[in-house]
Amino acid sequence: MPYFTASCSLTPGPRHQQTSSNIVTPMRSYSRFVYSPSASNTIRLLRVLRDEDQLRYCLSTFSKDNIPNFYALSYSWDGQSRDQVILCDDTLLAVTSNVQKLLPYLHLEYKSNYIWIDAICIDQDSPIDQNTQIPLMQIIYTKAIKVIVWLGESDARVDRALEAIPELIPRLRGFDGRLGLNDDRMMSHGLPKRSDEIWHGTRDLLSRSWFTRLWVFQEAVLAESVVVMCGNRIMNMDELVDFTASMASASVVDLTRDTDSDFFAVLTGLAMVQRISLSKEW
Repeated sequence: MPYFTASCSLTPGPRHQQTSSNIVTPMRSYSRFVYSPSASNTIRLLRVLRDEDQLRYCLSTFSKDNIPNFYALSYSWDGQSRDQVILCDDTLLAVTSNVQKLLPYLHLEYKSNYIWIDAICIDQDSPIDQNTQIPLMQIIYTKAIKVIVWLGESDARVDRALEAIPELIPRLRGFDGRLGLNDDRMMSHGLPKRSDEIWHGTRDLLSRSWFTRLWVFQEAVLAESVVVMCGNRIMNMDELVDFTASMASASVVDLTRDTDSDFFAVLTGLAMVQRISLSKEW
């Protein structure tokens, strides 16, 4: 069996400098992770565990009829190659940079709960395993107690936008941008002026690649409960949907328009999630 010397590590963002990370003990040899064969009635679930100053991972197999409570992740691969490693069951498992970065944030919020992540729970090097597991994804996203939409790491502008969204929703509902988007008028309605970083942060948030992928919207549609996670910030998907809908009805979309993104495509996708979620309640 091949052996590797682990040298890859993850340094979390400023908010997480004192927390566990994906640091693998250097200069120690680990064997490569080998998946056990899966059956059409089983799924694998990941647990993120803390081991002193580093994170380690355990992958377990369960019958689809006897699955423990678990969370499912929805995210965009962004075409990344699996050139990073994590320590899973005391062996090295190759993952993308995106997945490696999100794991410490998941541990901060969800501790050692079971999590389903396609890039880890499905053997990406085995067409046989993919053919067995991919048909189960509808069941997985339906049975998850919550689907976590990972939008990537945050920054100061996006943090500020996420903090402001709950207060902006009712203010946007009472505003009509068609009558003018000048600073005085906006501020009189309790809205930030045009140049405020909140609008830039909103644009950056809604420009994340997750919003441009139809199939990940479908993952959110299947779920009973959906949250959006950006760095260590978490928001209910319903709240983000309300915010984008309020922006559209208030005609302030131009404040966040970006030549590289299509706000109306984002709005359509989020509205689809909301409509189907409401139909489930009935």
